[in-house]
Amino acid sequence: RFRPPFPWIVGQAGMLLSTAVVALCVSSTLLTTLSMSALATNGRVSGGGPYGILLSNLGPEFAGSIGVLFYLGTTIAATMYTLGGVEALYTNFLTPETVL
Repeated sequence: RFRPPFPWIVGQAGMLLSTAVVALCVSSTLLTTLSMSALATNGRVSGGGPYGILLSNLGPEFAGSIGVLFYLGTTIAATMYTLGGVEALYTNFLTPETVL
């Protein structure tokens, strides 16, 4: 019996759209990885991590705009992780009997 590896997405969107969503995510990750690899191997890598690589290869204008987007994405992700953790604790450990 065939069992899809992503049952929630299939339940919401169907098999065809679920495959399209997963393929889009995989291709986005693959292209990002290949692009970063091309930038990292395009000369000597100094300190500064990914931002330093972008700064030395693309210039301060592009690196600055990408840095702002990275900051916003990280901030939003931290907020979502915090809310998810609180919701999991609330759902699993806070019952009507434990509320004062």
